[in-house]
Amino acid sequence: DCQPHPGGMAPPYGKMVLLKEKPLILLGAYWKMLAVNAIALTVLGVCVSGMAPAKPSLKVMSLVAHAATLATLLLAGLTDPGIFKPVAEKKDELWTWSDQGKSYRPPGVVYCRESQVLIDGYDIYCPWIGTVVGRKNSVYFRAFRECLTLTVLVDGFVV
Repeated sequence: DCQPHPGGMAPPYGKMVLLKEKPLILLGAYWKMLAVNAIALTVLGVCVSGMAPAKPSLKVMSLVAHAATLATLLLAGLTDPGIFKPVAEKKDELWTWSDQGKSYRPPGVVYCRESQVLIDGYDIYCPWIGTVVGRKNSVYFRAFRECLTLTVLVDGFVV
């Protein structure tokens, strides 16, 4: 776990694990679920496109759909969701104190209990991608949902 910061401030990444500082790449609190889903998606893609008795063009479409779904899954699951780093001083009269986040925060920043961080533009915590969805990774999350829907439809024709 992260060590407390000087002055009693909350750790900047909570239960999330920092992989790379620039660009910010993080493992969510439930990163194991992300790994399980990525492996399952890869295996399923190889099995469906390799073993199904379908036209080669449909098999290629299935592989492309699985690859796009895997890419958007990883982007949604590893990208900074919009972590708001703790702030000790109130910067505006609209800012409020978060006891859980141990920080002042502007409107639109919400504390995520699962990740234990403040998130700008908090949308939802998604266990399937193993992390929280916020302002910075919501585009990837929406793309993941669309690609997953397309993959299911394409695989329905292949199998």
